[in-house]
Amino acid sequence: MSPLGKSFNEHLSGSHGSVHLHHALIKANPPSAGSNQGLRAGILKNRLTLEKLVDRSGLGRARGMKMISRVASHIALLRFCGQRLDRGGLGPVEALEAVEPGVHGKTLLRRGLHRHQDRVSKWQGEDFEPLLQSAEARKATVESLRFQAVQAAFYQDSTAANQPLHG
Repeated sequence: MSPLGKSFNEHLSGSHGSVHLHHALIKANPPSAGSNQGLRAGILKNRLTLEKLVDRSGLGRARGMKMISRVASHIALLRFCGQRLDRGGLGPVEALEAVEPGVHGKTLLRRGLHRHQDRVSKWQGEDFEPLLQSAEARKATVESLRFQAVQAAFYQDSTAANQPLHG
């Protein structure tokens, strides 16, 4: 498999794990369910777009990676559940920290696809701008949810949240 095909397949498998993780966060955190459902829906929509690009480009899909990502997400959930996934627990902070690099990586991948699409004839005329915009929006949503999770986990009252941390 080509490096591009491997990268695409890693992003696809990561999206499977992320969807599973967001499902658990939705169940454990009703106050943030709307934001997590929006993230999950965006991930699913963009995964379909990426699958179409992979198929049209003839890059092939590594089906085993999907299973590996599911197993990894179950193991991660065991870790995060041990830290409590509900509001005020450390689990949501760690879960969102685990998701953040993938969101950033997808943003960079899409930016690269947009810049180099003239090198792949099957991508001529493909509009990568909506993918890039949705990746940027997801990044902002994850950062916002993480901020809320940090505040809920580390600060018991709103006055403590405004105090500087000393290390």
